[in-house]
Amino acid sequence: GQSKPKYIFLSPTATVNKNTKMTRPEPSQSYKASQFEKVLKSNIVDQIDLRKLSWNGIPDEHRARTWKILLGYLPTNSSRSGILRRKREEYRQLE
Repeated sequence: GQSKPKYIFLSPTATVNKNTKMTRPEPSQSYKASQFEKVLKSNIVDQIDLRKLSWNGIPDEHRARTWKILLGYLPTNSSRSGILRRKREEYRQLE
């Protein structure tokens, strides 16, 4: 018998690794990262929700801000950016 040629159809976002095995395309943002985004963007961050989300790991893009809120360095309300600016200025003045 004659063997049939083997064709591999690639989606525009698929990638092929060194061993030419197909890998799934990376989503633009994971479900977990979108949940962090939702909690962190709210006017008042619910620390209980943030703690629960953080239990199994924090996405890299949200890690620094999440820890600052969980440790009490940043407030849970929407004035976070002003507070952070003030704390950095106070730190600079300590030198």
